[in-house]
Amino acid sequence: MYARGMSTREICGHVRELYGVEVSAELSVMNDLKARGLEDILIAVVDGLSGFPDAIEAAYPQALVHTCIVHLIRNSMAYASWKKRKAIAAS
Repeated sequence: MYARGMSTREICGHVRELYGVEVSAELSVMNDLKARGLEDILIAVVDGLSGFPDAIEAAYPQALVHTCIVHLIRNSMAYASWKKRKAIAAS
């Protein structure tokens, strides 16, 4: 399907529509790492991509999954007024 120019999201939607199952591109990445010999993950820091924490926990159940502090701060800034953003970012 990649050869036909479909994106990962389109492929996942197509499989969901045809077979009624969810396919996670992130889980395939984790399974590929496992197949390459990665036995365990202690801490995983992710950027907030939906599905990625679940894929990590499915492949490596004992892994601690955290969201990157930079992404947390950036997302939190949306709730600050424009006048106060510079002061908040500086602190």
